[in-house]
Amino acid sequence: AVRIAESRSLEALGTACYRAIGRLTGSPIVALYWLNGGAPRPVFSAAVPDGLHDDYRTGLGKSDPFVDSILRNGRVVDGRSLLGAFHWPRSSSYDFLRTWGFCYNMCGPLRLEDRIAAVIYTGTPEWDSPYMEDDRQRMELVCRAGSLALTNLAKSGVVDERTGPKPPGPDSRAPRAGASLCPPLPP
Repeated sequence: AVRIAESRSLEALGTACYRAIGRLTGSPIVALYWLNGGAPRPVFSAAVPDGLHDDYRTGLGKSDPFVDSILRNGRVVDGRSLLGAFHWPRSSSYDFLRTWGFCYNMCGPLRLEDRIAAVIYTGTPEWDSPYMEDDRQRMELVCRAGSLALTNLAKSGVVDERTGPKPPGPDSRAPRAGASLCPPLPP
């Protein structure tokens, strides 16, 4: 958690969250989405299949029950805890995940000052490994550390408190292999 909280760039934050979530929950994928009144906007991803962000933006991202729950309750949520074990495999969220080879997902809030500014998504392809309470608690730890980092990134000017990450400058180094800062999506 300390490495996450000490992140000094959006890429470092995303990479630290990716590594921690993988180590703590076994999840092989991470995406950070910025919330700014409209549909969630991807700003970092690691191991996310090509096309998933676009599919999310044009489908589930228009009305995401996980983001809605986080904005209402401010807590980490997964599909089974949000919809129930019976309803989860019958939901549009589950259908979306299955299209991309995943069985379960989990989402948590990143706070900036007095609001939830972003969410961290992760998922697993393992049918027999649903997220449990201890996974949600570990994700909560990652989110708290990520919130500290996000606050520091805003104070240092890397992230605008309302509009999100500022575009990388010409001197910015490229993200490490397998991870990427996401370019702005078309309107």
